[in-house]
Amino acid sequence: FLADRGYHQRAIDVLMPFQQSHAEAQLQLAAAFAELGDHANTKRFLKTAIQNLETTLQATPHDVDVRVMLSRATAADGRLTESIFLLAEGLVDTNPEPELVDQLIRRYVVWLSLLPERKRQRTLEDIDLAVRLLPASNITAQHEQTGSLTLSTGTVVELPMAVVNFHQALMNGQGRCLIPLLLGTEKAGRGRYSSALSLLERAIAAAPGHPMIANNLAWTLLQTEQAEATEVNTPANPPVTAQHSSVVENQPSRNLRPSDTASPDDVGASTPAAEAKRSAEVLERAWQLACSAVESCPENAAFRETRAQVAFRTDRPAVAAADLQKCVELGEATSTVQQLLMVMKHEAAENRNTD
Repeated sequence: FLADRGYHQRAIDVLMPFQQSHAEAQLQLAAAFAELGDHANTKRFLKTAIQNLETTLQATPHDVDVRVMLSRATAADGRLTESIFLLAEGLVDTNPEPELVDQLIRRYVVWLSLLPERKRQRTLEDIDLAVRLLPASNITAQHEQTGSLTLSTGTVVELPMAVVNFHQALMNGQGRCLIPLLLGTEKAGRGRYSSALSLLERAIAAAPGHPMIANNLAWTLLQTEQAEATEVNTPANPPVTAQHSSVVENQPSRNLRPSDTASPDDVGASTPAAEAKRSAEVLERAWQLACSAVESCPENAAFRETRAQVAFRTDRPAVAAADLQKCVELGEATSTVQQLLMVMKHEAAENRNTD
């Protein structure tokens, strides 16, 4: 009340006795100190509040109020993407909470507004495709159009149709596949394959026929197998289009490479024969998933690119060449496509010389 009326120092004096173990009071103190330009105390109380809220959320992961408060605090601390993921994680295993969905959309729109125009449009195309590929989807409006969205508070806002449809899908319970898809793809793009596989497996279990999930899971399986085979994390481009960039602050480009160290599950001691068998099984599953994605969306260059990589790795050069050529025809000759074409031409030349 006092802070709302500009009496920030008086608000601080009132709140101080209650802040010891009260995260909300700590956040209010951080806001009041920020208004007074006291950055040291702002940072101190914000950090303390975040630590307390994280502890509380670990004990009560389904507490919507705590999750929303922690998300706001994390955003105030300059970690907007992390604040989005905090909200998203609350929508994976539970029935959709309107407040969580609304807060996720609000934070997502803020993140979109910070992107350069070209990346913003690509991201809207991505999330639009992810929602359109849901079972029984009946979306007709184009993603670049705007539409009205009524929030749980009754507030009506005008947003891009891709965001409106994303909100509706979450409210319809589709977060069970969309959220693991987005979270898993983000982790895959950063080379955290073990966590990514777990999330993407949950996504495909919730929506077995979703081509984007199949594509991303295929790509992640391929990277996992390569990382384990070479013990070096040198992946090709992360999975592209919505599968990869919809919600990820640092991964909006099709040509970004993962920077973190891969962390596939330890496979323990095994014989070379057992390892070869396991590797073949992983690659075969990646192949089946990549094929299902392309069969569902044959004009999607991103899905073609993934299948080309899997085909090349599994000694299917004709399929790889055809998919790469299709990417070129579709005007999507990414760096991965160009590099793989060069490698295949080089190998073909070597084979001719050998013959």
